Amino acid sequence: NAIRSFLATEREALGLDPDQLRLRRFQRIGHIFYVSFVQTHRGREVLHSEVELRVHERGSVMALGVVYYPDIVVSVIPVLAMAGARDIARNHLGGETQVSISPGDDRTFVLPVEDDGERRYRLVYRFGYRNANQTEAGDIYVDARDGGIARVDDAVLHSDLSGSVAGSIHPL
Repeated sequence: NAIRSFLATEREALGLDPDQLRLRRFQRIGHIFYVSFVQTHRGREVLHSEVELRVHERGSVMALGVVYYPDIVVSVIPVLAMAGARDIARNHLGGETQVSISPGDDRTFVLPVEDDGERRYRLVYRFGYRNANQTEAGDIYVDARDGGIARVDDAVLHSDLSGSVAGSIHPL
């Protein structure tokens, strides 16, 4: 299609390989097409990657955003089974936390990780977690090769708090 042709033509300028993109979203609202791709590496989704375009029906690209990782080097063969990874996640979070897997997430992903200013890539399982009173929730990523915790993302958007805050107002 025209959008893939544009990405192929501009691959050097955008720093991406269109063959590593999988369509995530294609939506038309009025005269505008909203198109979003996710990067893949050897069949695995690269988390936190995205190529998004807004294209007018006449063909002009109105907006373009790219988060793409061209230098991925990671084995995509897991050493650890998903059940073992879930146990590691549960132990890391504490026994009272419910660890679940979302439908369709029973696979491995490539996760870019920054360590001391250097980017590395890890093959991971992604699990959702939530404690009983729902004050803690998010995603935990377990390395599918060495069993280490690669990342924990907190997704709590609000919490009921009580107490008081004291302070002063200073004129500008």
